[in-house]
Amino acid sequence: CLSLDGVALSVEMLRTILSALMFKENFEKLSLRNTPLDHEGWRLLCYFVSKSKSLVALDLTMVPTIKTNVQKPSKSSLKNSIIRMECDSKSRRDMNWNLLAASVATKGGLEEVIISGAQMPTEQFENFIEVACIATTRLGLAYNRLTKGQCDTLAKWIVQSKVTGLDIGFNDLNGKLSGFIDAIVDKIHNK
Repeated sequence: CLSLDGVALSVEMLRTILSALMFKENFEKLSLRNTPLDHEGWRLLCYFVSKSKSLVALDLTMVPTIKTNVQKPSKSSLKNSIIRMECDSKSRRDMNWNLLAASVATKGGLEEVIISGAQMPTEQFENFIEVACIATTRLGLAYNRLTKGQCDTLAKWIVQSKVTGLDIGFNDLNGKLSGFIDAIVDKIHNK
C-alpha cells in the first residue's frame, strides 16, 4: 500500500512514482486522499490503473474536512521552484471520470474504490458505477451529494453486484431511498 494522502506533487513526481509501481507484484492499494491532481496527473493515474498488475484498491477521496497526516512543508522546501499540481480542493467533479471508468474496466475492475467527495456529474456517475465497478466489493461514496437518479443507479448496481461494503455517509438521502427499496423487492421476487 502506498499513501500519498495530501501530498502536493508535480506531474513528473507522480509519473516517476507510478512508473516505479506499475509492474510491482503485491502492490495492492494506492491512496491519494486530498492529493491535488490536475488533468494531466489524472491521465497518468488512469494509465497506471489500466496497466498496474496487482492493484486492487484505489482511494481518490477529496473532502477538505477529512484531515490527512501531512507534515507542514519545511522552510527550505517553500523556496523550491518545482510547480506542483493544483485542483479544486472541494471535489473531483471536473475530472474525466469516464476515462477512469474505462481504465478500471480495462484491468478487469478493482475490489475497493473509495471516491468520497467526488461529486461527479450524473451521466459520468452512471457510467462509472456500471463500467468501473464490475468487480467492486467495497465502494466508498461518502460526501457525494448523491441525487435521486444516482441513488437509483446505485440501487440497481447493489442488486447485481457482489458488494460487501458500501459507504454512503454524509449524503442527504431524504426522499431518495425508493430505488433501493424497489431493487431489493425485485431481487426477492426474482429468486
